[in-house]
Amino acid sequence: MEGRFFLGSLVFGGDGEFRDLLAAIGWGFAPRIIVPLVGGITAFVFVSGTNFSDPQQARQLAQMTTTGTVGMINHVVNAGTFIWAGWVWTHAVARVRNISTQNAAIVVGAVVVIQILVNVGLSILSASLL
Repeated sequence: MEGRFFLGSLVFGGDGEFRDLLAAIGWGFAPRIIVPLVGGITAFVFVSGTNFSDPQQARQLAQMTTTGTVGMINHVVNAGTFIWAGWVWTHAVARVRNISTQNAAIVVGAVVVIQILVNVGLSILSASLL
């Protein structure tokens, strides 16, 4: 991800150090800690009482955790934390690479949108294969 920010900022004439970018981008991952916490709590709430020895219940649970209620909650939280992280990354890229905040938002926004589409798309694809 950091490499994409670095290369993308080159298009706008970025001239800061890569190691400085790494240090600044690291703070953008802090909001991502929320995703596994919310995922664990929602999974615990919805999974309790499931009989895993019944294949039908196990399949329904797997589909529910990817495209059902739990999945939708996790997708919303995941997208929300990526947007939050993107805000942090935008300001980090702008400051470290000496480009405007608007240009940094273009670079970071493209990476974040692709990342969200990949995360949600892979979850839905895996659910459809069940």
